Amino acid sequence: MDFLLSAYEELKQLLDPGIALFIGILSILITKNSYKSSVARERLELVYHPLFLSIEPYLYKEIGAEDLKKFIILFEELELKHSLYIYPSLRYWVKDIKKHTNYSFKKYENDWIIICNYISKEYDKLCKLAYMPLRSTAYRVNNRQYKDNFSLFLGVIKLIWPNLVFITILVFMTSPKLVPIGYLLLFAWLINTSFNH
Repeated sequence: MDFLLSAYEELKQLLDPGIALFIGILSILITKNSYKSSVARERLELVYHPLFLSIEPYLYKEIGAEDLKKFIILFEELELKHSLYIYPSLRYWVKDIKKHTNYSFKKYENDWIIICNYISKEYDKLCKLAYMPLRSTAYRVNNRQYKDNFSLFLGVIKLIWPNLVFITILVFMTSPKLVPIGYLLLFAWLINTSFNH
């Protein structure tokens, strides 16, 4: 009995500092994440949500000079009020595209894609950190919110993946030779569809 009691005391002495350390690390992580979450929510509400709403109809698409001017005006208003929440590189690209507002879209297309990339990625990242709903893959595919056709193609694959696995298993059980032919036809159709839109 004394052996068990002494073993228990020794085990307790070994575990007490470890438990305290574990609780301390866990507390730091929770506090750090809650701080990140509140800052992300502020950045989202004050800057990136209004910016995203203003560009969403034109995200990775052609934007006319008038709509671009409206976006630039909104950006400059937000920059005056909340400059610290905006990445300097995004500020640079908006100032760069401002020079081209009187030209055709082809003159500023690359700059516009870069701006869309910044806002789209930052919007999704902030939504995730602030525990806000994210745009689903289906939403992004249906609204063609991908910077290029290859990314759109990957989005479609991600959407159909569960159905594809199920159908593959069914076809494999009935006629295994049809599986490679079916995949070739599917990928040909997806590539054709993604490049023709």
